[in-house]
Amino acid sequence: MAQSKNSRVTDKILADLALKIETELPEEIVRYVAFGQDVESKNLVIDWSVQLSTEDLKFLTDVVTCYGGCYTNSKDEHGKDRGVFLVPRNQPPPAITSEGQKLEPQKSPEGAAKAPSVAGQEIKQQCPLTLFQEKYCSSCSDQATCTPRTSVGRQRLSICFKVMELQYFDFIAERLHKLCQIQEDNGKSLQQVQLHGTPSTPSDNAQPSNEAKLPESSQPTPAPVQRSTRPEQGHIDQGIVWTNEVGSKGQYEKATEKDNGDREAYFQLHDWLNQTQKPFKEGYFYWIFDQGAPAIGRKKTKPNQGNK
Repeated sequence: MAQSKNSRVTDKILADLALKIETELPEEIVRYVAFGQDVESKNLVIDWSVQLSTEDLKFLTDVVTCYGGCYTNSKDEHGKDRGVFLVPRNQPPPAITSEGQKLEPQKSPEGAAKAPSVAGQEIKQQCPLTLFQEKYCSSCSDQATCTPRTSVGRQRLSICFKVMELQYFDFIAERLHKLCQIQEDNGKSLQQVQLHGTPSTPSDNAQPSNEAKLPESSQPTPAPVQRSTRPEQGHIDQGIVWTNEVGSKGQYEKATEKDNGDREAYFQLHDWLNQTQKPFKEGYFYWIFDQGAPAIGRKKTKPNQGNK
């Protein structure tokens, strides 16, 4: 295994830093890596063997970059240039402006791994993978097997990331579904207000009124209701939307379930028709359509026709 010019780490701070980086690396990479320090003991020197694969070298580069390290050329014991990683020993405090605001250090556009070594350079942030593991993996039962130190552990981590992504998409879909339901309920409430109708409850025990009824010519005209099918207009009576129709026996009124899907008065009248044996009420004869779309029909009766 290749060794750096200073193969031993005598500085305590650099030794602790080397131990932290070593714990981040899997066993198959650690055996090809050597730690040392520079002459002034300001940087940790990380060297590696030529037997280290390209994939493992990339993983080593990612870990070193998380600790603020960078790639540079260094003279070996034979005076030849050799690429190594340098990790700074100390971190300078961030600059403070006159207003007390912290200034972030400027990053090189070429990336930290290719920048030359600067004595006293500070680690800019904690490793994102470490932050992720502290947030999500600390209470996981598979924490021992999901580790970046082995190839199997890295595969499990990759699968875990994909599953968490799917769970996040499911969470978004569920929230969107709830928003659509709320929007639909608000639309139904608004439509009910626009149709001017507070559903009334038809009662089987309702007594006929003793007050004289106005003639048909003097009774108020029901408010028109716009429909999406023919006939295009209807009217509301007793909290139910009716349309004027013409059948084989003359004119009658029809109330479809489509127009009254959110009106309780329609369904109460439907239940009443299923229970009563005399479908006469307030001068109308009522019936339920047996064929076609669910609907109720009514037609004005002759005087005393329903009282026999």
